[in-house]
Amino acid sequence: MPFALQWFASGQRFLQQDCPIQPWPLLEAIVVREADLRDLSNLFSPSEIVDYTPRSHAAGLPKHLLPIASDSLGSPFVCDKRDLANGQVQNAPVYFWDNDFGTLDQVGISFEDWIASYSEDWSKGLNYDDF
Repeated sequence: MPFALQWFASGQRFLQQDCPIQPWPLLEAIVVREADLRDLSNLFSPSEIVDYTPRSHAAGLPKHLLPIASDSLGSPFVCDKRDLANGQVQNAPVYFWDNDFGTLDQVGISFEDWIASYSEDWSKGLNYDDF
């Protein structure tokens, strides 16, 4: 398995074991607390990345972008393949591709930074049981 997919797989294992994401409660918490975040609905497994990528490109996602997750409406969080090819996997920025508007916004300076944004100040006082 390519290193980039191994890196994302390790991130997915962390989220599933240590910080499980419950998409709808997460979306509700983001909205109620007015957090400046995109909702994270699905973090793709390596096999889902392989399956989802060609379909995303066929639907209009630029070919240099690799979908790694999606929001509740199906717009993907992506990494730029050029960053991954340059051996910058751990420091590759994460972007959000808006399917409706065809826009790309950076949401994290790295995968780790992006994931950490879901447990920052906006989530203080929330417990897993609250979801």
